Amino acid sequence: MKKLIALVLFVGATLSFTSCSSDDNEPLRSDFDAEGTWYADKLSYTYGTQEMTHNYTEMPGENAVYQTDKLVILNGKATLTEYFIGKENPVITTGTVTKNTITFDNPNYAPRKINGIINGQLSLTYNYTMRGATLPVTVTYGSSNPTQFIGTWSSDKLSYKLGDREMTHNYIEMPGDNAVEKADQLVLTENEAVLTEYFKLKDTKVTKGTIKGNVITFEDKNYTPRTINGVRNGQLSLTYNYEMRGSTLPVTVTYNK
Repeated sequence: MKKLIALVLFVGATLSFTSCSSDDNEPLRSDFDAEGTWYADKLSYTYGTQEMTHNYTEMPGENAVYQTDKLVILNGKATLTEYFIGKENPVITTGTVTKNTITFDNPNYAPRKINGIINGQLSLTYNYTMRGATLPVTVTYGSSNPTQFIGTWSSDKLSYKLGDREMTHNYIEMPGDNAVEKADQLVLTENEAVLTEYFKLKDTKVTKGTIKGNVITFEDKNYTPRTINGVRNGQLSLTYNYEMRGSTLPVTVTYNK
């Protein structure tokens, strides 16, 4: 009888231990553990036998962005905000979170598998389209907003096309009526812009504007809109029309923080 009781107790303990282990191995309950606001950081994929990793905002193709994605997970719901280059307004897509998978309401968005949270970063795997090809990628997200373009920037280089040639100059070396004695200062917040220009032949000028999508529109109608191309290698890039020696041409200006 004692042996029978001992056997029953042993089997019960074994089942109890197995049950606990099984719980530990359950898929990540993303609707709980992954709750919060996340910002895309790195994108990685396999190309042949090579593992490739890029900053999320530096990926090319039709899904290229000027500001990193924002993903909010709360109460079993997901809201993705994407800032595509070439689109005036951000694209917002909603979905639901079940266990370790985000399923979006828009059927054109592939489900995203939540791999877990490692060193404070959320990791998702899903299919990504780049230059006409679709491949599985893993994207890591941080909990702090990099808001790439927000901050104070100083103009660095100005580039443009002259015929078939690509021309690049130091910004402060550009000639003409808009020549400056030192770099422009551009202060950007989420919705506003303040530009300070230090002209050689004119008084210093401060011009205010608003930001909608990736376009800066200034209050002074003599200033053409400036398109925010994004931040690459720590440099902000804007494209706009620039007047030089009586002619106007599209230029791209890079800025340093």
